[in-house]
Amino acid sequence: MLKSMPVSILDVVNLRVSLRKKPVLRGVSLSCGSGVTALVGANGSGKSTLLRAVLGLVPLVSGAVSVAGVDLRPGLRRARRNMGYLPQSPSFPGGFTVVDALFYAAWLQEMGKGDARKAVDDVVSSFNLTDVVDQPLGSLSGGTRQRVLLGQAVIHQPPLVLLDEPTSGLDLTQQASFRAAISRLSQESAILLSTHHTDDVDLLADRVHVLSQGRLVWSGSVDELEGRAGDEVQGGRRLRLESSLSALIGTRDGSDDGGR
Repeated sequence: MLKSMPVSILDVVNLRVSLRKKPVLRGVSLSCGSGVTALVGANGSGKSTLLRAVLGLVPLVSGAVSVAGVDLRPGLRRARRNMGYLPQSPSFPGGFTVVDALFYAAWLQEMGKGDARKAVDDVVSSFNLTDVVDQPLGSLSGGTRQRVLLGQAVIHQPPLVLLDEPTSGLDLTQQASFRAAISRLSQESAILLSTHHTDDVDLLADRVHVLSQGRLVWSGSVDELEGRAGDEVQGGRRLRLESSLSALIGTRDGSDDGGR
């Protein structure tokens, strides 16, 4: 685990977002540096909206976002070049082979043929896709398909990667394989991972931001989060993390804001 606050890649300052005239993010300020930062909250807390706001996909009521030193509002195109994004429910034609899907992603990033070939080869090697490069995406298991889609998101080696509930819907074996891919990726890119799974926090994260009803209610290291449980909570690390998160999030999270 990281022992100190990493150099910031993402800075969000007093961010406010409303959807359908309802406040979803209420003055959120946070940063994300090297390694894996978990963004945790119950359904409706605003996690997905925060990721989309960082990407410039939803309008900001107020506040500022900076990615690798590029301010989002005046430099949206440049800021997006610094990001990779894997949404919660990604969609891509299942008839594409793995290699074609990766080359398509490289083309979208306006890579030349030589750079695209190298980038595709690097992704295939890094995400253990060698045995499936010629298979259609529609024929792959959920975990393998998710690794391909992650490869598409990071084909241009962005300094910041945004992952929205990336392990949802995967079985235990697929989750383990995908978490291994995220762990390797975190050696090269800063990762902001939205999740409500304690296992993701325990096995992947260096730092944690907790959202509740569109507000940031706590930030710190995973060890600090576990320590909040106190001596009265007996059991293993994950049980203590669950106890701390439950206390921070509360039982009313998301009941009135319409967020995600």
